[in-house]
Amino acid sequence: MGFFVRTIPLRKRRAKLHKHLIELMQRCASGDPAGVQSAVKKIDPFDKLSGNARELETMVQNFVETAVRMACSSRQLAVLRPLCEASHWTFEVQVGEDRRSFCDRILDVVLVCALSHVNIAGVRLVLSYEDWRPRAHHQFILVACRCNKVDIIQELLGDKRMRGVANQKQWIAAALESARNMRMESLRAIVNAKVLPDNSVGEGAIVMSACAKGQTGLVSELLADPNMPVKTLGLGALHIAASKGHVETMRILLDDARIRPESDGWKALDSAAVGGHLLATVELLERMRKSGSAQAARTRALRAASAWPRSYLAMEAILDAEDHRGGELDTLGLECMARVCGWDLDTPDISAIQASGLVRRFAESALSQDFVDLLGPDLVLWAIRAEDVELLQLLLAHDAVQLYGRDAEDALSSACASETTYTESEYG
Repeated sequence: MGFFVRTIPLRKRRAKLHKHLIELMQRCASGDPAGVQSAVKKIDPFDKLSGNARELETMVQNFVETAVRMACSSRQLAVLRPLCEASHWTFEVQVGEDRRSFCDRILDVVLVCALSHVNIAGVRLVLSYEDWRPRAHHQFILVACRCNKVDIIQELLGDKRMRGVANQKQWIAAALESARNMRMESLRAIVNAKVLPDNSVGEGAIVMSACAKGQTGLVSELLADPNMPVKTLGLGALHIAASKGHVETMRILLDDARIRPESDGWKALDSAAVGGHLLATVELLERMRKSGSAQAARTRALRAASAWPRSYLAMEAILDAEDHRGGELDTLGLECMARVCGWDLDTPDISAIQASGLVRRFAESALSQDFVDLLGPDLVLWAIRAEDVELLQLLLAHDAVQLYGRDAEDALSSACASETTYTESEYG
């Protein structure tokens, strides 16, 4: 005699489950803890379902996670507790590449929502469940750092599950994230907690952030720390300060004997020149002069700066530096003039007068025939477009500047167009 096992069709099971889930959502929305607890108990344990349970599990996961987010956004901890304590939900769900128990997944979602809404009570609720194991992912820590609330970060730091060796990379990522976004309170909390495998990582992040923001007081304070690996971090910090044009911060770094800008060929000069920071460029040039450095750094910086219109003044400072006359730097200066010819006169970063001054420097130099042949016609056209008669006369009076054939036709056409524009604008 056999036994007949009655199997409920999946369609009916889904309909019944959907009804209970809708009830759960309604109870969460109304803030009814007892109603939520009753609805949770009505949802069957999924380990007793048939092979089609995966579809139902996914449906439950979506509804319950939505209910959790609703409760978190309204800060209803009493509603959250029945969801967090549904121990009869023993099935697992797929989270990224991992399989996690649904109970742990609910706590994950509660923690992320609590962090997003800066809800320290919700954070404490999750941490109070000793069986919960945080997912091996830095999402929690990053969200905490983004909210920049030290008390919440300290709650996480006080939990041994968050301070384990497996989470060191996550804390490093959080420290760097805080540094990039100038969230100094979060960064200090992480560094002071000694959770980083090498505390210099956090200190370095603070130094970089302080230099980018021009916080001279903080930079001085950090450099005074005997444990600060200045030799490792100093050059990078100097580059950042130069790129932002923070002269006082640069001076503090340059005055530290442990930082040797010549060890990387004064590349900080490139950063200052490309950024168009005149005072920072002049400061570095003066330091280079005192240290007796060669022209190589100025040559490289000039080449880097020549691609950016806003770097005009920095280029002028480099060309005006002492002991640069003749040789490679003058030759490179001619290349920079070619860049000037390609700049748009309407660009707000550089005026026609400034550009004309740079081209005039070219015209007054001891020009080699190769460069004159290459750039002479372009410079004449540029002077016509700029309506700089004095510069045009200077160029045409130069013995080496000769216009032939097509170059002469282009210059004549450009001049006629310029004259036509002038006449129309002057006389209507």
